[in-house]
Amino acid sequence: LIVLPLSAAAPPPPRPPRGGGGGGEGGGGVFGAYVPSPLEDSSTHYGSGETVLFTLHPTFSVYAASGSNGLYVLTSPAGLSFGGVVHGDDHGAGLSLSHDLSTGRSEACETFSNAGPISGSPQFECAEVELWVLVRPPESDAWSQLGHFS
Repeated sequence: LIVLPLSAAAPPPPRPPRGGGGGGEGGGGVFGAYVPSPLEDSSTHYGSGETVLFTLHPTFSVYAASGSNGLYVLTSPAGLSFGGVVHGDDHGAGLSLSHDLSTGRSEACETFSNAGPISGSPQFECAEVELWVLVRPPESDAWSQLGHFS
């Protein structure tokens, strides 16, 4: 899952001419979660300690599971949450998205030991949400997918 906040949707500023100075970073960040198991329709938290939160822009950081609790993933009618509850006060979620994926929150989170929001600010609007699914072909099918080698 990769989230681009609305502020990241604006095009970056033009690069300064070669040899010129200045220029800053444009827009918001790129951040998300890696979940090694399929997302489920579940009213309780699930997942494993292999789940991580990450940022890709403006800096690269990985927030591994701390092992302090099992609040890895929660899917509910309210939305999707990693490390806590969706927009809740009981456990700050490292990353949560609303049911329509239009808004989100990020807070300091005990589950992933991130000291503050991975999104740069606690609340954000989503410009884009990407969901990538990596699937390993069944062992019996793996070699046929690659072709024949001599």
